This record gives sequence, C-alpha cells and structure tokens, in this order.
Amino acid sequence: MKYEKNIFVHLRVISGKTYALLNNDVYLFGEIEELIWKLVNNERTDEQIASIVSEQYNITFDAAYSDVKDYLTELTNAKMIELVV
Repeated sequence: MKYEKNIFVHLRVISGKTYALLNNDVYLFGEIEELIWKLVNNERTDEQIASIVSEQYNITFDAAYSDVKDYLTELTNAKMIELVV
C-alpha cells in the first residue's frame, strides 16, 4: 500500500526535536517516526518503507514491517497521511 502526506501538516524543529502540526494538534516525532514520515511520498509502499527501516536499524524485516504498519495506521487515523488508491 502507498500513502501520501496531508498537505496541511507542517513540520517544525525546535531544540533538535521534530514536531508535526495539524490544525490544533501537535505530534512529536522520534527518530524512527521522522524517518518513516520522510519516506512517505506516495511512491513507496509500506513494504519498501519497512525494508529501509529494517536496513537502517538492523532489525528483521518482519519486526520493521509490523512497526511501520502500526505507525502508518496511527498517522492515517490522525489524518496526517492517507492511503493512495
């Protein structure tokens, strides 16, 4: 599955921490969350994103895929990204 970002999400870096702002909601990105956000571009599938996370953090693909899917679901529920059909 491929996803695209909501164009109304704004990123801000404050004191070295990355925040995503959407309407009146603020989300703090950790290192892996920020990487996943950067990889969402309606070109990469969730499996491709998981493969990159797996390689960069030296974890199994299955573990990375599970975590990536969970996080993409969170971002979708927060209306920060949406599934591309």
